Amino acid sequence: MRGGGSGVGPAFAGTREDEKVWSRRRKRRRDLFRGIIAFSAIAAAIYFSTFPTPPFFSSVLTYYTILLLVVVLFSEQIRLFLLRFRGSTAVVCGLGDRGSTLVKQFLEAGYPVIAIEKDPQNKEIEICWARGASVIVGDARDYETLEKARIGNAAYLLALTGDDGVNGEIALRACDLRKEGARRALTCVVHLSHPALCTLLRAQELTPITGTPLRIEFFNIHQRAALLLLRAHPPFLPGHPAQPEASLLIIGMGSMGESVMVHAAKLWKDTYGGSAKKLGITILDREAEALREMFLLRYPSLENHAVLTALSMDLQSPEFLRMLTAPPPIPGGRFTVIYCCVPDESLGLAAALEIRRSPAWAEIPTVIRTAHSRGLLSVLELSKGGKEPQGNIHPFPVVDRTCSLELVVNGTHEMMARAIHEEYVLAQLQAGQGPATNPRIRPWEEIPEEYREANRAQADDITRKIRWAGWEIMPMADWDEPLFSFTAGEMETLAEEEHLRWMGERTASGWTFGEIRDDERKRHPSLVPWGDLPETEKDKDRHAIQALPMILSHVDLAIRRVHPPRMG
Repeated sequence: MRGGGSGVGPAFAGTREDEKVWSRRRKRRRDLFRGIIAFSAIAAAIYFSTFPTPPFFSSVLTYYTILLLVVVLFSEQIRLFLLRFRGSTAVVCGLGDRGSTLVKQFLEAGYPVIAIEKDPQNKEIEICWARGASVIVGDARDYETLEKARIGNAAYLLALTGDDGVNGEIALRACDLRKEGARRALTCVVHLSHPALCTLLRAQELTPITGTPLRIEFFNIHQRAALLLLRAHPPFLPGHPAQPEASLLIIGMGSMGESVMVHAAKLWKDTYGGSAKKLGITILDREAEALREMFLLRYPSLENHAVLTALSMDLQSPEFLRMLTAPPPIPGGRFTVIYCCVPDESLGLAAALEIRRSPAWAEIPTVIRTAHSRGLLSVLELSKGGKEPQGNIHPFPVVDRTCSLELVVNGTHEMMARAIHEEYVLAQLQAGQGPATNPRIRPWEEIPEEYREANRAQADDITRKIRWAGWEIMPMADWDEPLFSFTAGEMETLAEEEHLRWMGERTASGWTFGEIRDDERKRHPSLVPWGDLPETEKDKDRHAIQALPMILSHVDLAIRRVHPPRMG
């Protein structure tokens, strides 16, 4: 809703329409300026070629005119060429809601941005250009288009088109073009519209691509949005010492509704998993009964922590309105919170207002899904004079909240690298070390990029070590399964393998052996074979291996013994 009739048009337009008007005006001024320069240069050249002038002056004027014409006619190509000298860039493929929002985020973070959009009529092209991004009109699956976008110099590639297959193809093309010896690994973020598919492919993110400095991150906007929504509007207070009575209603069981259901049940399990009381979850959808059966099969642990009830009805049906005339059909007669996750904002707002009109339901907090913080949210603010949304209705802008630079970039690899660092810091503190003796004992944000990249490299190598041992990393289907446990022999072998990996990484970075550690001269006393390593140093590698199952569980992954063991 970016326009409207008289009286409410400005409320719907918001900053997005203002930005479009501003960018169109800027484009007209730019085109006019180009035309004036080109006309002036040609006119001057004709004038001085007609009348006698000194040869040197004529030559200078001719070259200057040619230079002006080149700058005017090929300004965008020159801009793309200069980007190769500006450091690591961000390439965004697809200028829909997600793409245009992230272009702005990267620009504000100081990254040079190149956007690729297939539709030349997309209005976001003008907006992105006006913000300072370079825009290539073309198909991001084409090698030539990606080469124009300087993919070899990119730090991030975001495949955000509306087609999962196209996004996957973009990632494959980038893998083909990425050369060894790049200054840093390319993080390729691939958006998948189905959360279950994103979960199943998450284990593949950690699989190293031989010979290519590339990290794949699968991203589903609704999975991220569900986590943020539950933090902003929790169904219960996780820190409360007494176990509460909690029951939630989820309206609309598409990708967003399913993700809210799963994360709410996991939150309850992590907080009160040892008790007999379960979280009440009621799902309302036209196909609620069939969806309930599918969810119980897809998530075997769901029944252990939640009582799942199905209400099969349409929001525009008499059954829905009839239900609102009486207290909620659950034990206790009251929901803790209602999450309206239908993709149609108008339908979601209408349902929330109907709930608010019902005396039996009016006091229940209702969270409705919207795309942006403008649009329908403006209607609610307008009715309250620009203050808080009316009653217990709380819009949650999915795109604005989830398409932030930090959330999209910090995917599985980054979360695991952070977890590795946190485990290291904890172990060092327990051993009596501190920031004064070890500069790496600091929060993730405060350690140098060199150390962060070392943690990322360690995370990248997890799958290789696990497969080398004869196991696999798979999605954690059973939330209640115990963490994987290594035998003493497995622990020792994998710790030695981790030490070899670390030595290779350090040596490739120019480090050599030294009896006393010297970071400036790149000397390290641990650059010796495993057998010559002191036990205190071996314990660091053992602890890193021991922590792997817990680190993987942070991203819903687990180790499985699916092959015969390769270690004695």
